[in-house]
Amino acid sequence: MGSSSFKPEFFYFELVDFLRKSIFTGFLLFVEQGSIDQLFADSFMALAFLLLQVVALPFKRRAHNWLKLVELMALLLTFQVCLGIKVKANLGQDELNWAYDFFLVAIVLLMLAIFVASTALAVWRS
Repeated sequence: MGSSSFKPEFFYFELVDFLRKSIFTGFLLFVEQGSIDQLFADSFMALAFLLLQVVALPFKRRAHNWLKLVELMALLLTFQVCLGIKVKANLGQDELNWAYDFFLVAIVLLMLAIFVASTALAVWRS
């Protein structure tokens, strides 16, 4: 999107986005790979950047802010679902598998519906 997409007071936000990408692709590799700790750290960082985006709303256009919020919410929900799957695998409770699987599928479908609706609304309003 380039720095011209940002409000003048948030000219540096491209660097914030670069930092976010660097953390998710590089720094979190140093946490034990495939562990619950790594998924928890991913979730925490995704939540931190989501909150930063909500507070700042750095883009000039409302549609760009909405799209970024939806992107970060989808990232957070993806990490949460992965964390749930990892916890389920560690617990090994077979009697609740169908309910748990249904819950995870429902979360993913809800995330997809929110993404589509938010994107359509943001594009329509801009």
